[in-house]
Amino acid sequence: MPNGLLTDGSLRVHPEGVAVSLTLPWYRSLWLSSVTTLRVSLDGEAVDPADVTFELAGRRYTLDELPEQSDTLWYLQEHPLLVVRREVPVQLGEEHAVEIFGELRLPYMQIAPGSDGGPGVYVPNIVRQTLTLTATDRPARSSRTSLRRPRRPKPTRSGSA
Repeated sequence: MPNGLLTDGSLRVHPEGVAVSLTLPWYRSLWLSSVTTLRVSLDGEAVDPADVTFELAGRRYTLDELPEQSDTLWYLQEHPLLVVRREVPVQLGEEHAVEIFGELRLPYMQIAPGSDGGPGVYVPNIVRQTLTLTATDRPARSSRTSLRRPRRPKPTRSGSA
């Protein structure tokens, strides 16, 4: 299970500026509505949330739209992109310091009931991570692929016929 939202290969070139490929830091898939906070900084400068979109399975959401997405699952093997608009797009091979803060609500771990019909209180998964990353144009590897075990060779019979 990954411990963070970022990996060494998370920074992507993108025509709108830059994209950051995310990894789900949990052992189960989560509804997008469970993503309660995402903040990103590049090279020490906080990015305006209005300049950030979340792209999953060909659909884009503003960060404000994520809490409404209770019908969309972020599967473990998916690597959505945080697309950051910038005047000058990041170029292939450039290095940038990327800081991300994420808070994910774990909907099956309620710690207090809601009051007056409101939502309950849930255990949060809070991630703060800073990495210096090199921009790449490679797609993220699927978690499923990285967990495959090599095939064992079939045993051969030795001895007399």
